Amino acid sequence: SVSADGGAVTATTTKLTLTFDKDITGLAVGDITLAAGSTGAAKDALKRTGTGAYELAVSGIIASGTVTVSAAKSGYTISGSPKDVEVYYYDPTAIAAALTGVTADGSATTATTGKLTLTFDQDITGLEANDIALSGSTGATIDGALTSAGAGVYELAVSGIIVSGTVTVRVTRTGYNISGSPTDVAVYYYDPTATAAALTGITADGSATATTTKLTLTFDQEITGLEASDITLSGSTGATIDGALTSAGTGVYELAVTGIIADGTVTVTVAKSGFNISGSPQTVQVYYYDSAIPRGDVNITLDIVDQGGSLTLTGNTPFTVYRTGADGSANVSVSTSGYTYTWYVDGV
Repeated sequence: SVSADGGAVTATTTKLTLTFDKDITGLAVGDITLAAGSTGAAKDALKRTGTGAYELAVSGIIASGTVTVSAAKSGYTISGSPKDVEVYYYDPTAIAAALTGVTADGSATTATTGKLTLTFDQDITGLEANDIALSGSTGATIDGALTSAGAGVYELAVSGIIVSGTVTVRVTRTGYNISGSPTDVAVYYYDPTATAAALTGITADGSATATTTKLTLTFDQEITGLEASDITLSGSTGATIDGALTSAGTGVYELAVTGIIADGTVTVTVAKSGFNISGSPQTVQVYYYDSAIPRGDVNITLDIVDQGGSLTLTGNTPFTVYRTGADGSANVSVSTSGYTYTWYVDGV
């Protein structure tokens, strides 16, 4: 996974956190590539902060947006690369605003989406259609001007949708620090000659002690000719499709997945020519388990006082505490009897 510090209404991004499922021996800044897009992001130093965890300092950001991060190291085959991450540019003189929601008209059974409605916590003075960008594989494009539909509410005409799915909506406006952007919205493609069908549920195998390897998709009927290529997965867990889709009963299909590096939610989108499939996209919880990491019930108490803080941990198995900071990382094995450790940050 890759994450960024900062925020649209708090601070410009200064570092990216890259997480692998293990240490990458000798990983250096030259092994990391950034496709900065319009953000201006440039890489600086790389440092290890824990097992499989690395911080990449970045600078030069001039606009919020998406950066694509790739990692390649001789001697390693790294799955899950490249990954996209949202970085932030903060202007302390700008107005703080929030994109609180995006909705789409249309549905899988009535009409193709032709309009997105964007809601902000206030009017965005001078907001225009060219301040909005759409991305995704649905084909959605902006079709004409943006119109006001009330205080902080704007309607955006869209066209070109060729398949139901998820559109990522990004809003940037000079003079505003807009949080809540980008955000995803489900849009719809409707073919009046196609068969109406519904994705009624998705489950994942795996648990707190086993990594997910299979998703089970249930429809209200058989989806003739459904293949793995008709399904897309998104999210930060690293989940990717691993091979063919197999039938497990009437309207039930099993999809092998791999590459998961963290517990989390996967968004599953299904689109098949000849079918209008409602209930897609849909999310499902997946699991990551590393047998090298001791697991057990752990109680954590953090108490902050004027000149120090105590972090008390007790559990039914030994476990490891990772501390990260300017001095690198430190690992402390904690026994089941329970210990108290004091951590100081800038003297507090």
